[in-house]
Amino acid sequence: MHLVPFIAVLFACLIASEARAGEPECIGELQVSFSGAFDARLGPPARQSCDGGPRPDGDGLRIAYRSVAIGGDDQILTILAIPGIVRGQTGTDLPLNVTVVREGKGEFFGARGPGRCTVDIAAHEAAGEPDFWRLAGQGRCQDELEAIAREGQIRVSDFEFSALVSWEMPDEEVLRVDP
Repeated sequence: MHLVPFIAVLFACLIASEARAGEPECIGELQVSFSGAFDARLGPPARQSCDGGPRPDGDGLRIAYRSVAIGGDDQILTILAIPGIVRGQTGTDLPLNVTVVREGKGEFFGARGPGRCTVDIAAHEAAGEPDFWRLAGQGRCQDELEAIAREGQIRVSDFEFSALVSWEMPDEEVLRVDP
């Protein structure tokens, strides 16, 4: 993966999260541990917020979790992107892109290449609001996530997640970037 498209997609995710600040917050939870270049555990009882919706390129879904590490003060942004998934789809071993940002430290890590991470979506159902869906699943990364523009890597534990996401994508959030 080239660095420029990766940063453009990451920037689009961050902008989309800020643009949705006035909308209902994604309700969800991510339980995961990282080790290697830094160690952190995310999940209850630490604070988490999330934003979920279509990927910036319109292909599939992405969920961005902002968390404070349990027992620490690291602010960590974890982005789960599921290319190709459509509303209501469940399945096993679906492709998954994982990006981890240690906010305020300038440290970015990513699964730089297809097939390094997969996800099992066990539930993905309409949540009563127009275009809001509740999903839950488990994921895993077969390889470490590599640091972007620096040396290092992190190992990602198997993880569980849930989220209430909006599948609606306002036209101004669409960004086309070649992977």
